[in-house]
Amino acid sequence: MNDSVQAIIVAAGKSTRTKKNKIFSKLLDKPLIYYSIKPFEQHEYIGRIILVIRPEDREDLEALIQKYSFRKIKKIIKGGETRQDSVYRGLFFADSSIILTQNAANPFVTKKEITDIIKATRKYGVAAAGYPAKDTIKRVNSKNFVTETIKRKGLWQIQTPQGIRYKVAVKAFEQAYKDGFIGTDDVSLAERIGYKVKLIRCSRKNIKITYPEDLKLAELMLRAK
Repeated sequence: MNDSVQAIIVAAGKSTRTKKNKIFSKLLDKPLIYYSIKPFEQHEYIGRIILVIRPEDREDLEALIQKYSFRKIKKIIKGGETRQDSVYRGLFFADSSIILTQNAANPFVTKKEITDIIKATRKYGVAAAGYPAKDTIKRVNSKNFVTETIKRKGLWQIQTPQGIRYKVAVKAFEQAYKDGFIGTDDVSLAERIGYKVKLIRCSRKNIKITYPEDLKLAELMLRAK
């Protein structure tokens, strides 16, 4: 790899669906965020990790970094009001040609998936991990009555990591703020200003921990490994 690569791991969410900050939830005696950081720490193409956090979690995260010897985490910064704000703040401290963004609540990303996203980003400029939707998707109104059944063909569920060239990221984020646009993922900001996003199929095990029952599923998956 000729391009330098840095990862921005976003751990600044408010965890409104769980009683405590989910990144510290224990999975086989280790916190969830341990599993999210480890693949990037161990990946030979990742030179540096920027961790974006809630200020109240700093002490616990610094202790975790020391305990597990995460040496690639070179910067810990305060997150913003939205995920988009948090990633944008991370960009201020990045100095590589390729940026990978990762949710701290996605604990099952593999080395191969990271490698594939890096290669696709080098080739296409913007890339994201995901997999085809397998369930029927319906659009509903405010009272939960179905208004449309959406054809599943061509629909993908998007996960992290997501890759974007640094100059593209800066341009995309700045234009989004200029337009008052808030996206639900990072590559959508590049998409809206004309960049094509290459999707890389990842394992369906690469899930985001959102609800309490997801933690139970994650533990079962770890035990199965």
